[in-house]
Amino acid sequence: MLFRSKNCALTLRHRSSYVDLTGNAKLKWRTRISRLRNLHPVIKLADGKAYVGDYAETFRSSGDYVETEITFADIHWLPLDLNQVLVDGNNTFVEKLDLTKVDEVGFTDLVPGSATSHGAAARSNIDWIEIYGKAVPRSAGATAGNRN
Repeated sequence: MLFRSKNCALTLRHRSSYVDLTGNAKLKWRTRISRLRNLHPVIKLADGKAYVGDYAETFRSSGDYVETEITFADIHWLPLDLNQVLVDGNNTFVEKLDLTKVDEVGFTDLVPGSATSHGAAARSNIDWIEIYGKAVPRSAGATAGNRN
């Protein structure tokens, strides 16, 4: 049997609010990354379009968990196909991305992986993630259960 792994991403959303990630909005996370991985932030806007950030959390020589704080204003974004978790299009950064109504925030390392094929050399662990931004109420018609 041939085992095929695919890229994956994990995103989280608030039940009743979007988040405004402009200004001093930031992401904090605690990660442990192996030598062969880079962990990137992912966002999905209210219009359904997804993006992956150019910031990459990388391997630290201690090999231990590391806490990092990232300001969203410092990140450049590429369109992301969330169905395949692949950079969408011609790898051109979006010039002016409106971060005032973000539906979901998460992460990906943009690489398929398998413990059976790469072991500890291909691992990205995340212990926790926190998002700091302004709450933007969802419209009455939007419910937490409706996902595309």
